[in-house]
Amino acid sequence: MNRLFVYFGGLFYPFCRAPLLLTTVRRTASDRQLVRPKPESFLRSIPRRTFWFAGQVFKFGCILYFVNAYVVDFFVCIGPSMEPTIQSHDIVITEHFTQRFRVLKRGDLVVARSPVSPTIFICKRIVGKAGDLVHDEHRNVVKVPRGYVWLEGDNAQDSIDSRRYGPVPEALIRSKLCLRLWPFARFGRIPDYRRPAQPGEDLVDTDAVDLE
Repeated sequence: MNRLFVYFGGLFYPFCRAPLLLTTVRRTASDRQLVRPKPESFLRSIPRRTFWFAGQVFKFGCILYFVNAYVVDFFVCIGPSMEPTIQSHDIVITEHFTQRFRVLKRGDLVVARSPVSPTIFICKRIVGKAGDLVHDEHRNVVKVPRGYVWLEGDNAQDSIDSRRYGPVPEALIRSKLCLRLWPFARFGRIPDYRRPAQPGEDLVDTDAVDLE
């Protein structure tokens, strides 16, 4: 008899429990209605939420600016002047440490502000530094003054560079190319390369990297 009682108790237990569950649900819903914020209190919280969101955006902007200005940059290279080393629409990463600590050397690929259009960034290679003798586009010998560098594109036939507008102040150099992100097929470090001196030039240098 006890077993039968237990059996029926287990069978009807959920049904006996249903009114209690319904009551609990109703009570919970009533409680939620009681604690639901009033429209005016919600409106008062809008300025606080707005200020919080603006603060988060401001902090993110500060971090992004710091990284962009002092650590690394991302650039999309447009144009044929650096082919075949850099193809048009390649995405590259540049770093600021080399430029800030003044350890740039001949052969480095750099991003600099154009001396003729300061709002435009150019991607060129350092061919000459202070004291070097180089040729301009008219084959005249030019001596690079102190505090300047001589920038050229690897694609000499299709590059507007120092051969046309002369030496570029080192202060215009923003960063040094270090890594290619895109396309993935050519992902990896971008090596430096020293252009051989042409007849009449003098590129005395011991710190550049020569490629086979």
